Amino acid sequence: MLDDIEAPPAIGFDIENVESKKPLPPRVDNYSDDAGNLQQLILDFIQQYITVFDSKERTQLLDAYHEDAKFSCSFWFWPDDDRQNRFDIHNSRNLLRVSTKPEERSKRMHISSGVIVNYFATEFPYTKHLMETLNMDLMHHNSDLMCFTLTGLFEEPNPTKAHKITRIFSRTFTVVPHPTNGSLSIIDEQFSITNASNNKRNQIVSSAKLRLENPAPVVPVPASSGVAEVAVPAASGLSKEQETLLQRFMGESGMNAFWSKECLVQNNWDYAAAGVMYTNLKGEGKIPADAFL
Repeated sequence: MLDDIEAPPAIGFDIENVESKKPLPPRVDNYSDDAGNLQQLILDFIQQYITVFDSKERTQLLDAYHEDAKFSCSFWFWPDDDRQNRFDIHNSRNLLRVSTKPEERSKRMHISSGVIVNYFATEFPYTKHLMETLNMDLMHHNSDLMCFTLTGLFEEPNPTKAHKITRIFSRTFTVVPHPTNGSLSIIDEQFSITNASNNKRNQIVSSAKLRLENPAPVVPVPASSGVAEVAVPAASGLSKEQETLLQRFMGESGMNAFWSKECLVQNNWDYAAAGVMYTNLKGEGKIPADAFL
């Protein structure tokens, strides 16, 4: 029954078992139809952004947002989960909660860089992103504008409980070229958050580790995209020589793939210089514990 009306019978599909066993298309991590500077520009922006977001100096994010930027956040948690109380549900812009009154809808929108960053600095809980779980997908780009999503896990400190609070998130950014620093400027962001059970957290972390150990194969850009077919090393965009250096650096430093790559990239893939940098930072205690395998 649907609205007191007899619903029609369910529609099924007569698919042979052999059809259901066909392999899925190849996984594409950090998808972009650009294997060069554009993808690296976004990944560098994300790295810098998340580093500041995870600090207690979120006011430094002011330059990442356009002065007229718009931001909305929606979150949903299990009704019986006390972890939801770290977010003010009245700030959630879930469709079920947004009123039809324009003035009520606008209350759940954060407009201007100052308002957005103030919300992060004063109301949004402190976070620690699990960097190995992050994945970026570039949905659209041209010379004036780009749109990409960032998904993954982050943890929240919880001084009153022994366990860590883990969230699953998805952030959709629309960005334009920054007018002064050569990076990106966010003009619109939609942030969606829900909780992650221990099983779900372990599943995502395990999957991320497998992804790092077994990068997705190089895949061509579909012809229908309107872009000439090029090989896109979706997981990292690294050459075979760089992959070899990365694996060697991971083995010798004990760091995971993400942090090992960052160390090499910052030293222009000079292995000796990266080693010196690693030794100095480790001696100064500046490398976080989660950077290691």
